[in-house]
Amino acid sequence: MPVSHPNGDGSLAVLTTLPGRPSLSAHRDDLGDWCGLDLDPALAGLAVDRAEPLSVAVRFSDGEEWHPPVARMTGFGYAWHPDLPLLAGLAHGPGGLHPWIADCAARTVMELPGIRIAASLTTFGNAGGAPLCWLDRDRLLVLCPEIREQTEAAAGTEPLVYDAAGPGYVSFEPGIEALHAAAGARLFELDLNSGAGRPLLPDSLLVRHLERGTDGSVLVDHVSGLRPSTRAGTGAQRLAWAVGRLTEAGLEPLEDSAALRPPRPRPVRPLRTPRAGSVDEVVTIPTGFHDAVLTVSPPGAVDATVLWLRATSGPLRAELPGPNGFVGADSRQAVLDLPLHWPGDVTLEQVHGQLERAIGASLEHLGDRVVVGGHSFGATLALYALAHFPTLAAGIAQSGCYNRTRVCGGFQYEKRPYWAVPEIYHAFSALLFADRIRRPVLIAHGLDDANPATHPDQAVEFYQGLVAAGGEARLALFPCEGHTFRYRETHDRLQEIQTAWLANVLERTPALR
Repeated sequence: MPVSHPNGDGSLAVLTTLPGRPSLSAHRDDLGDWCGLDLDPALAGLAVDRAEPLSVAVRFSDGEEWHPPVARMTGFGYAWHPDLPLLAGLAHGPGGLHPWIADCAARTVMELPGIRIAASLTTFGNAGGAPLCWLDRDRLLVLCPEIREQTEAAAGTEPLVYDAAGPGYVSFEPGIEALHAAAGARLFELDLNSGAGRPLLPDSLLVRHLERGTDGSVLVDHVSGLRPSTRAGTGAQRLAWAVGRLTEAGLEPLEDSAALRPPRPRPVRPLRTPRAGSVDEVVTIPTGFHDAVLTVSPPGAVDATVLWLRATSGPLRAELPGPNGFVGADSRQAVLDLPLHWPGDVTLEQVHGQLERAIGASLEHLGDRVVVGGHSFGATLALYALAHFPTLAAGIAQSGCYNRTRVCGGFQYEKRPYWAVPEIYHAFSALLFADRIRRPVLIAHGLDDANPATHPDQAVEFYQGLVAAGGEARLALFPCEGHTFRYRETHDRLQEIQTAWLANVLERTPALR
């Protein structure tokens, strides 16, 4: 899978070819965890969810390519000079990450293996950037790990005693100090001629991105603290962010940095290749608030449709996956993007009305032999649909929460506690309406899911409850996998499981047309 990272004017691009998915053989047991975020001591920051690149090439405007001779490039953390054909990147070494500098005009490379770089939080999804930023021709701003003394924690024999007063969400996750210890980084000015570094700030930061502002200053996107919360949440949801401008006096907080932030060239990824001669169909469905969007692929060899439900925060057209993206069968595939209107005082009737209109119209459009599925909150919506639309053939639930009363401080869009709106919690707790699910369900879950709302126990408990209520289910638990499945072998095995399961379901679901 090639990914292109262009420079500012598009005259150059670094083309990184990545494996489709990493192998289970690359799984590591030494990763740490902070509220569901994997921490990699070798990167001094967040772990990356992809394998090392197969190749890295600089592509020139005439289409010619040059492969910088650097071993074990990371495939992330590139920084183009704003005016010169200079590219900074990262490589793995014995001591961690170190920088390399490529002069694309001269086609030369300089590595600095003695300089250790910290990824910090720069691998933080699409919002992340690079731990490197050009200051001028010979100076680079870099993130370096905070050096701390290693101390062994004494084994305690005293009881653990806690006090709390609500309303609020009680979390036993480590505080932000633990994240600082694993991913905190110091800002250094690196002289590329001498290799010497000069610290610019006295304290470490949790940095997501470094960039040059439109006024020439350096902007630092970093964690400012934790968001106050009354409900469970992942690390991504708990962190609050701020942008500061680097000055001689320190880091100047900016109330509004939008005017200073230049347009960021985003990585360019290849688009899905549809079946030969096929065109996706797009249907807009009014819900009474935002329009839902149904995207449908042409029919496949299997006379069935897999309808994937996805809750969105606004109007959004889905990108359908390639063949066999949801299940291991050549069936027609559809994605229903549901931009649910969920204000703070929403009632169950209002939410149900939106779902009924969108899902009902989708099923009317798709016909019979429809298997509904979803991931995370989408799994909740799929099971909700299965209980309310008897024409559905089966359901697929991946990495879902099936008992909302176990996360009683709020979920997804719902911010009110359980005791204020128990009817909404019950309506979206599949375990509590398992007796109304009369179609087969395939439940897939990662055993290392660290999302506080979707612990693997949720999948096991729902599986037990569904069978106890007279339902039919298959439970597939995947070792070494978190909330989103990462490894190639997992996807291959999931495809095999889903193929066999779907074939069995469809044998018992005759077409009505």
